[in-house]
Amino acid sequence: MRLSKTDREAMERAIALVRAESRQEHERVDEMVAKEGWERAARYCCYARQDIALHLKPWMTPPCWLRTDADVAAALAQPYGVDGKRAAGELVQRLLANGLSRYEPDPLRALEREVENARRDERVGGGDTGGVPDRAQPPSSRLESQ
Repeated sequence: MRLSKTDREAMERAIALVRAESRQEHERVDEMVAKEGWERAARYCCYARQDIALHLKPWMTPPCWLRTDADVAAALAQPYGVDGKRAAGELVQRLLANGLSRYEPDPLRALEREVENARRDERVGGGDTGGVPDRAQPPSSRLESQ
């Protein structure tokens, strides 16, 4: 799957956040980039940051693992359960509908920023949110509650 500019930007933010955690993490990421490549290191960092931000249990699915539309569709076909696949699929849908990436280091915060921006734009510009109905609704924290 080819990464979009939005995906690459989200991955860059994830790498920066992990590197900033400690000198040891910074070195680990640099070593991973050198040995396994930038994209592999970026995926690791996205997972690490989403795991923290969403308070995932070890058996739960983060949004960044749903790399294709087929992965999202399969997750959405699942019943709600402890693995969080369906919730991850729903979160990816919301992210993509709002012009964000499945690789956002903190997906719920990214959606909250979009809601805040839409509300500010609504106050300033007179109400049109560009036809994105999702923006007017606060993000679900379904993943946090599982």
